[in-house]
Amino acid sequence: MQSVRRGACGPPLSYGTRAPAYWRDDLASQPGNLLTADQCVIANEHFFVRARIVLPIVDSPETFEWSVWVSLSPGNYQRACDLWNDPARVNEPPYFGWPVMVRVLVDHGPRDDEGHIADDRNRPVQERCF
Repeated sequence: MQSVRRGACGPPLSYGTRAPAYWRDDLASQPGNLLTADQCVIANEHFFVRARIVLPIVDSPETFEWSVWVSLSPGNYQRACDLWNDPARVNEPPYFGWPVMVRVLVDHGPRDDEGHIADDRNRPVQERCF
C-alpha cells in the first residue's frame, strides 16, 4: 500500500497500491504480462489502468485521492494506450470500467463506473454511476 502525507503530520491525502489485486510478482517474468506505474496486463487477457477517485474533505480545500486499478475491455484498453501520450485524450468519452481494488476491499456487488481521461499530468478520474 502507498500513501502520501501533506505536511509533517495529519492523515494521508492519497492512497493506493502498486498493482491490481490480481497481480503476482512472479507474473513479471512471464510473457503476456506487464506492470507499469499506470498500466497492467495479465496473460494478454486482463487489462487495467490506474485511475483516481477524488473525494472532497469536509471543511477543507484539500481532497483525498484514492488510486484504484480499473479493469478495461481489450478495445478500451487499446484505445487508451493509443492515446496515452496524446494531449487530445482529454476529449475522449468515458470508458466503462470495473474498479478492482474497491471491489476487493468493499464488495457491495457489481458497480457500473466510467473513467474520464484527465490531462496528460493526471490519471483518469472514476465516476460512480448510480
